[in-house]
Amino acid sequence: MSVTTDQLSERLHAQLRELTAHEPGARAGDDPEAVHQMRVAVRRLRSILKIVAGAADPAVRQVRTELKWLGGVLGDVRDLDVLIGDLRPAVSLLPEPDRRAGLRLVEVFLAERQDARQHLITALDGARYRALRQQITALADRADLEGQDPAAEPAEPAEPGHVLRKPYRALTRALDTLPADPDDERLHALRIHCKRLRYAAELLRPTVRKKRVATARRACRQLQEILGEHQDAVVAAERIRSVAAAQDDPGLALAAGRIIEQKAGQRTAMREAWPTAARRVREAFADLIT
Repeated sequence: MSVTTDQLSERLHAQLRELTAHEPGARAGDDPEAVHQMRVAVRRLRSILKIVAGAADPAVRQVRTELKWLGGVLGDVRDLDVLIGDLRPAVSLLPEPDRRAGLRLVEVFLAERQDARQHLITALDGARYRALRQQITALADRADLEGQDPAAEPAEPAEPGHVLRKPYRALTRALDTLPADPDDERLHALRIHCKRLRYAAELLRPTVRKKRVATARRACRQLQEILGEHQDAVVAAERIRSVAAAQDDPGLALAAGRIIEQKAGQRTAMREAWPTAARRVREAFADLIT
């Protein structure tokens, strides 16, 4: 079974609607969730285009390239939204006068976010983004657009094993090859495998082993959240350390050091939590596939 032209068309149009629906919020800048949802739509569009039989087609390659560009622009804002959102409560835990210095650190990232937001608005106002939307529509309307990888994107999966086997094997291979104390990059890669497996599980019809699918999705979401918190702590510490080194502000440097200590504690806690969560994922999905 392959994904039909009509099914691909509907999915492309649906994600384009998602992209444009959240654009006003992303422009306004009041709700970080709008940027996040635009970025999610970009990722889903890229995922859909991976299964197009004519993936070597110049038009498909062009759209995938342009989606990667847009995802990067959105990601610059989204990453700072996450960082600032995590940093503010961390600063609130500091004693005075470290708290005032911590607020100066927040101001540095707020200025970076403003620059990133301006870059995003410029991109959304530009001809490149308008052309991308038109190119997605043109692809969605093509009569010869067909899918070739039903394991990655089936339209109506009949059995969980058909949909889940490939991403599940990728996840288990990643788990089986992890050393006892994996580095941060390996855990980040594991999170990506988890995200792909969870996305595949969301393609299953609600009537297919409903309770076991729900259990597997919850297990996957828990592991993804744990590894996400781990990655956020790692990235935050790196960016805070970089800003502190560039500022001639001893108070800010001291506050930054205290916040980095908090992030180190968060990183340690997530490292202690992820193996149990990963075991639950393995067990839940193995039960579905067999």
